[in-house]
Amino acid sequence: MDGLLAQFLPTPDLAVLLVNDPLYGGAGGSLLIASRSASAPEIVRNEAGHALAGLGDEYEGAYPGYPDIEEPNTTRETRPEFIKWKAWIAPATPLPTPPTAAYQDAVGLFEGAHYHETGWYRPKLDCKMRTLGMPFCEVCQEALMKSIFARVSPIDAQIPAAPAAAAFAGHTLRFALDLVQPQTHSLLVSWLTNGVQALRSTNSQFSLAAAALGPGQHTVRALAADPTAWVRHDPSNLLQRAVSWTVQVETAELRLQPLAVSGGSFSVFGPGANVVVIEAADVLPHWRPVLTNRLVDGRMTFSDATPWTSLQRFYRAVMPDLPQP
Repeated sequence: MDGLLAQFLPTPDLAVLLVNDPLYGGAGGSLLIASRSASAPEIVRNEAGHALAGLGDEYEGAYPGYPDIEEPNTTRETRPEFIKWKAWIAPATPLPTPPTAAYQDAVGLFEGAHYHETGWYRPKLDCKMRTLGMPFCEVCQEALMKSIFARVSPIDAQIPAAPAAAAFAGHTLRFALDLVQPQTHSLLVSWLTNGVQALRSTNSQFSLAAAALGPGQHTVRALAADPTAWVRHDPSNLLQRAVSWTVQVETAELRLQPLAVSGGSFSVFGPGANVVVIEAADVLPHWRPVLTNRLVDGRMTFSDATPWTSLQRFYRAVMPDLPQP
């Protein structure tokens, strides 16, 4: 199987092998295995807990030789401040927790787990990792969520895709995120420029006047986080991702040089191969575009062939704003 996976599915998030046999059975690990028995859907979910999130079995049946290594949902720890799922335990819940109906819905410390009747504890009275057909408990749900986010980023793509951008002082910088939105709620998005959060920018698009940054190098950073209630303890910040851009703002200067004593012929000099728009006005400030062209080696030539309806005409050259992503 390892050879087939390496050949046909070299980087799976979760590899599943379905065995064409009605006999009850399954296994979890780096490869999830299940038969086509009537219990197959529940077996796959249980074994996915092992394979995807590293969850342990919560029942007591002996498994000779299995290593006594703790999993996200099993522990030998009884000191309240050191229990790994303490964020889910209510202050009034006794520890260890009695296996009675009074605590059947509580997260606590129930004895019996990891193939041991005593000395090992589980988070809840019952859970899918203990009994097929039961839902995952809160602690197992949290582990599954974090394992998914360890593999999948909430940011599917960033625009611009390149991590560096250049702009002139007159431009408006525009950024966007392509997000993987959950079905039940929205991701939280924040934008920062040079480490300072933009308080009113909380959606997937962000615009910023380059002139507000000033000439020089700057950093724009976007942060997307999932505020799901299924996770209370995320010290590694798995439920959030950040992307950033380095922005170089340059001072843009255009210079016009007449080519004749009278008339509308002149050269435009500017930086690089930027697009330049020539605008004209017979009466100020009523500017209208008459030509859009790109500088070649920092220069372009313009001659106005349109008839004049006034005694004078004014011209200016501008670099247009950057396009929308």
